[in-house]
Amino acid sequence: TPPPLAPALAAARIGDDATALLLSFDESQGPTNRAGMAVGVLAPCAGLLDAATLAAVQGAYPQPPGCRWLDDWTLQVRLVSGTDPGLVGKRVGLRPGAVGPRGAPPATCEGAGDPA
Repeated sequence: TPPPLAPALAAARIGDDATALLLSFDESQGPTNRAGMAVGVLAPCAGLLDAATLAAVQGAYPQPPGCRWLDDWTLQVRLVSGTDPGLVGKRVGLRPGAVGPRGAPPATCEGAGDPA
């Protein structure tokens, strides 16, 4: 039997307070493995976002943005003051294999994170 596929990225939107990019995965495909992260733990996004998305979110800010899972289907990417204002309408991408189905071993992600 082939391994289950990772839930697909279903939507990306800027949060109501414009301080975060919210990535939602298709709940009908089952929960994600949250890339091995615990819910609510802030960690660098470098291990999750593809290079183009990371560059757009990070902008001119010297540190990579932080990510945290709000639940098994929603990843919050904290926006920083240098975030590219043209981020809205751009493609959002993840590193290949960064997020899998629940039970799948996580890809190596940078930073263990600090409780938020």
